[in-house]
Amino acid sequence: MKNDNQEGTEIIKKMLEETRNRYPLTLRAEDISEILGCKNKSQVYRLVKRIPGAKKIESLGWRIPRDQFFAWYYFSQGETGYKDEKARL
Repeated sequence: MKNDNQEGTEIIKKMLEETRNRYPLTLRAEDISEILGCKNKSQVYRLVKRIPGAKKIESLGWRIPRDQFFAWYYFSQGETGYKDEKARL
C-alpha cells in the first residue's frame, strides 16, 4: 500500500511526462504566461524571478528549464493548496 507521499510523487511524475510532450525544453516568459493564463507581464516576470533555475540572458530574455518549472509549479500547488497560480501572484 502506498502512502500519500508516494502517491503525490507519482502524480507529479505523470504531470511532468505530459508537459514534456507539449512544451520545449527551455521555456520563455511568454510560455509561462500561456501556461498560467496570466496576461499581466509584470506579474509573470515577478514570478519568473522566483522560479529555480530561471536565468535572464542578455540578448534573449528569460529562460526557464521546463522540468524545473513544472516540478516547482506542481509542488507549490500541493504545498499551498492553491489551484491557480494567479491567486499566489
